[in-house]
Amino acid sequence: MMGTDLLACIWSGAVEPREEDERSPLATLLDGILTVPTVSLVAHAGLSGPVAFADSVELLPGIQLGDVLAEELGFDVPVNSVILLEPAALADATEVSATELGRDLGRVLTSVAEAAVAQDESVAEPVTLSDRSQDLAVADVAPLAS
Repeated sequence: MMGTDLLACIWSGAVEPREEDERSPLATLLDGILTVPTVSLVAHAGLSGPVAFADSVELLPGIQLGDVLAEELGFDVPVNSVILLEPAALADATEVSATELGRDLGRVLTSVAEAAVAQDESVAEPVTLSDRSQDLAVADVAPLAS
């Protein structure tokens, strides 16, 4: 689901938050695995399987998912949280097989990892220790040269 599709679902009322005591087994499991808060949402249309997003993902330029959820759905989204969006049929299922739960968890964790890697790729090239020590040495010597 792309940003504009998600935005349209939120604006149409097809997405609702789930309270902690109403979470699906997938949301509960994901929250236990991740070191950041998990916000659980249910989609009543337009979604075939669970997906996860960072709260900071931009749905449109300058419009972050966490801000949209806070504004449109009226609840606080913790900074640096993962937003889990599940289809209603999955979120409301009374029985879930371990195989299906594991498959869905794998897909969601993969999407979280892909988002983290994509975000890291937007950062400058990594600096090696030797590069950093060279920078420090130049910085330390520069005041002496003046």
